[in-house]
Amino acid sequence: TVWAIYIYFLISAVWGADPLVVVKRITKDFGLVFLVLLIATEPNWRYAIRKIFLRVSYIIFPLSVVLIKWFPSIGRSASSGGETMYGGVTVHKNTLGQELIVFGIVLIWDLAEHLFQQKLSIKDSRVVRRLLVLATCGWLLATINCSTAIALLPVGIFLYWLTGCLLKTRAPRTSL
Repeated sequence: TVWAIYIYFLISAVWGADPLVVVKRITKDFGLVFLVLLIATEPNWRYAIRKIFLRVSYIIFPLSVVLIKWFPSIGRSASSGGETMYGGVTVHKNTLGQELIVFGIVLIWDLAEHLFQQKLSIKDSRVVRRLLVLATCGWLLATINCSTAIALLPVGIFLYWLTGCLLKTRAPRTSL
């Protein structure tokens, strides 16, 4: 079925405004199918996904700080009202806010795994690394002033905690 979708995409590129650009984007997108299949074939796919998200956050959070602070022509832009908008590695503050939400929740998930399930100390280098990246996430949230991200990150963390609590509860017995 995936092949049929991509064949349809390629056929639909014919009547597009710029078929070459559409074909290039379809080709790039098709590479993600192989990435998803690679992750799906991992024995512990949850761990693989978590590690990918962690490694990406190790790059985009500090790089966003560098771009915002020292390369304003890349990391900042002006909004339609004229005020400064911090985008970091993205082109808009809301896009950076979305990344902060997703990667921040994964950082919290991984930190909880290390602290509570693996019983690592807070002085362990793996925990310290994650805390530093999480602090960078907090600084970026405060700097970009994206209200949606500021409101939704705690909601996502609460939902993560709630689902963890719900998964630990036992199913009630049914009497017949």
